[in-house]
Amino acid sequence: MSTLTMNGDIIKIDEHKAFNYVSLGKAAKLTGKSKPTISAACRPKLDKTGKEIAPARISATQENGQYQIEVGELFRVYPAVTEEKYDPVEKPPHYTLGNGMQCIEYIKQVLSAEEFKGYCNGNVIKYLHRHSYKNNPVEDIRKAKWYLERMLETMQEIHK
Repeated sequence: MSTLTMNGDIIKIDEHKAFNYVSLGKAAKLTGKSKPTISAACRPKLDKTGKEIAPARISATQENGQYQIEVGELFRVYPAVTEEKYDPVEKPPHYTLGNGMQCIEYIKQVLSAEEFKGYCNGNVIKYLHRHSYKNNPVEDIRKAKWYLERMLETMQEIHK
């Protein structure tokens, strides 16, 4: 039995069993892809008339409207994001542009230092406010801290 650990979630993969299923949300976390991306890969491609023109890229079943995705199929199409690479605070993969640039870097480039400071301050307020309503409050506090550190760096640049 192999295990893949991601942010405290343990996915057990038994090589001797034919099927190890994960939900759409878990599949998105494991691959760093969005739920719509994974969902689209689980459906056949149709033309304008509704005729199938290409099979689904990932074999999955639906139970009560929820996808159950076989782990091997998922990783055949989208490689797993390892724990070392996946960090939803420091480098969330869904905020990386095609050229490898993080969205936050782009935002900092297009805003003035004062505007960027305000942007960071707003995110600190947001994450501190919502942490107690989320499934992972520690992650939101880490995000608030991350934005506070960016705000401090920017203020130090402004007030040299």
